[in-house]
Amino acid sequence: MRKIRNIAFLGQGKAGKTTLIEGLLFKAGAITRMGSITEGNTTADFDPEETKRQLSINLALTHLDWKGVRINLIDTPGYADFLGETLSGASAADFAAITIPADSGPAVGADNAWKIVSRRNMPVFLIVTKSESGSPSAVESYVAKLSTKWRIKVIPVTNQPGLTEVAAETDDALLTRYLEQGSLSPEEFRTGLKKAILNRQVCPLFLVSAVKGEGLTEFLNFAAEFLPEYQDLAPVPLAKEGESIARGSDSVYLQVFKSTADPYVGRLSYFKIASGTLIPNTTLINLNRSEKERLGQFFYIQGKKQDSTEKGEPGDILGVAKLSATRTGDTLTVNGQSMPLPVIPFPNSAISVSLLAKEKGSEEKLGSAFSRMVEEDPTIQITRDAETGETILSGLGDLHLEIWVSRIASRFGVEVVKGIPKIAYRETVTTTASDQGKYKRQTGGHGQYGDCWLKIEPLPRGTGFEFVDAIVGGAIPRQYIPSVEKGVREAMLKGALANFPVTDIRVTLYDGTFHDVDSSDIAFQIAGSLAFKKVTGEAKPALLEPIMNVEVTIPSDYVGDAMGDINGRRGKVLNIDSADSENQKISAQIPLAEMANYATSLRSLTSGRGGYQAEFSHYEFVPYQIAEKIIKERQAGKEEK
Repeated sequence: MRKIRNIAFLGQGKAGKTTLIEGLLFKAGAITRMGSITEGNTTADFDPEETKRQLSINLALTHLDWKGVRINLIDTPGYADFLGETLSGASAADFAAITIPADSGPAVGADNAWKIVSRRNMPVFLIVTKSESGSPSAVESYVAKLSTKWRIKVIPVTNQPGLTEVAAETDDALLTRYLEQGSLSPEEFRTGLKKAILNRQVCPLFLVSAVKGEGLTEFLNFAAEFLPEYQDLAPVPLAKEGESIARGSDSVYLQVFKSTADPYVGRLSYFKIASGTLIPNTTLINLNRSEKERLGQFFYIQGKKQDSTEKGEPGDILGVAKLSATRTGDTLTVNGQSMPLPVIPFPNSAISVSLLAKEKGSEEKLGSAFSRMVEEDPTIQITRDAETGETILSGLGDLHLEIWVSRIASRFGVEVVKGIPKIAYRETVTTTASDQGKYKRQTGGHGQYGDCWLKIEPLPRGTGFEFVDAIVGGAIPRQYIPSVEKGVREAMLKGALANFPVTDIRVTLYDGTFHDVDSSDIAFQIAGSLAFKKVTGEAKPALLEPIMNVEVTIPSDYVGDAMGDINGRRGKVLNIDSADSENQKISAQIPLAEMANYATSLRSLTSGRGGYQAEFSHYEFVPYQIAEKIIKERQAGKEEK
C-alpha cells in the first residue's frame, strides 16, 4: 500500500494557505517556479474569479512526493461564503492544517476551522504563516490562548522535550520508561507521537515563511515521518451509526467530494478512494442513486492540470471525467455493498436574490446554466417562486452570489439582472360581510344568467379556505354550486387591497336565483367571482406578511447586540438558551420582509462568528403604516403596466 498523507489546509481568509502550498510544492520539486497571488499564477488559485479577486473561492487539489510519501495538499477557501468548498475539502482529508498569519493573529476563520475538524475528529496541527512579519512574543501569546480555548496541547515541533513527554503519555510502558530514563528511543518517540497526533492529544505547531522558504522542509519531514499511515487511521465510518469499513479492505469504496466543470474534459469529479484498489474502466454501483457508473481513465490533479494513472490505491485522491449520474457526496462501490458513506453536511442557504435575464430568448440557456451551477456547488439553491414568477438564487453570502452571477455571464454567456426577491404577501378579512353577485347577459340566442349571495368571515391564521354550501330549497341547482366555488377560488388569487392572494377565510353560499334556460356553469363562476370581490371589500380587508422562525447561534458576548438587531427588524425574541460552552442560541420570529440583508448584518455584528437558520412559521398582520406603503407601491406598479 502506498504511503499517503491527505492534508486539508483550513483557516481564515488571507492567512497565506495558497502561498504556503505553493511554497511546499516548489520545495519538493513538484513545480519548477513559485507563483504568487498578486501575479495570479499560483497552482491552487486558477479560476478567473480567484485571480481577479486575489482570494480562494474553490477547493483545489495539489500533490507532491517527499521521501517516498505522496502528500496530497488540499487548499480550501477561508471566507465563510465558500464554506461548502471547505467542507468538501475537509471530507477528503485525513489531517487538517489550520493556518494563522503571524502578522494579524487568529480571526474567526481559525475558530470555524477548529469546529470543522473537531466535528470530524481529525488529527490537526497549527501552522503560523508569514512568520517573518510577526513578533515571537505575539505568536507565543495567541498560540497559548488557542491552546486553552481549543483544549488541546499546542506544542512547537522545535520543542523536543514537550513532544517527547506527549509521546510517552500515550502508553503506560512508555511513560514508565520515560520517567525512569528521561528519554525515549527514536522508534518509541515516533510511535508514541503518531499515536498522540491520531488521538488528538497534541497539536504540533509550525512556524513557516513560504516567501523565504523557511520551515517548509521541517513541515514536509514531519508529515512524512510522524503522521500515521493511511491504513493505521480509524476505520472509515458508514452512513449507519456504528458501521464502518476498514481502510485496508479489498472492497472498493470511494466518495465524490467535488464536481466541477473543466473547459477541456467537461464535468470533472474529484473523489477519494476509502478502500480497495481501482483500475480504469471499472463499473461500480452508485449507492445513493442505485445506478451503475463506469469510471473511465482517472488521474491525479495538480491545480488545473491532470496526470493519468493506471491504478488508484486506498487513500488516493483522484479525478475522473464525465460521470453520468454521480453527484457530489455520492458513494461508489462494488456489487454486494449496500451502505454508503455519510453525505457531506453542507450548510443551508442564508441569502437570496432574484434573477432576470437581460435579453429575452435566453431563458433556455439560463436554465442549462442553473443545472450546471447546482451540480458544481451544493450550497447554491435555485428555485422558481410560483406565486411571484421570480427565479430565486440562494447562497451563503453576498460575495458567494456575486461570484455566481458573474460566472453566469462569463461561463454561460447570459447576462442577468439581480434584485431583491418579492415577498409573498397575503390578504384576509377582519370582519363578516354579505353581498350579491349577479351576472346577466342577453344576446341573440341563449343568454347568461347566474345569481348568488355570499357571506365571508375571518378564520384563524393558517386555516386557509373553507367553502360552505348552505343552499336550501333549490335556490341554486346542485350542478352550479361547484361553479360558484370555482369562481370564488379564482377571485381569491387577487385580493381587494393589493392583488395578493386571500387566505384564512370562510365563504358561505346561502342564496341565489337561476334561469331554466340561460343559467350555465360559466355564468355562476362569474357570479361567484363578482360576489367575492364585493364582500371582500366590505369585510375590512387587511394585509398579511410571512413570519420566519429564526435560530441564531452567536458567542455570548454578542447576545445583547443581536437581540437589539432582531427588535429593530420588528422581530420577537422567544427564547435564549446555551448552544455550547461559548455560544448562545436565540430563538426568534422575524418578518421575512426584514431579513433581506440579515446574513451580512449578523456576520458584521458578530465579527463573522454568528450564524443562523430560518424557516417559514406563519402569517401575521402587517402594521398599518407599512401596509399602506406596500399597497401604494403595488398600485403604482399596476398603473405603470
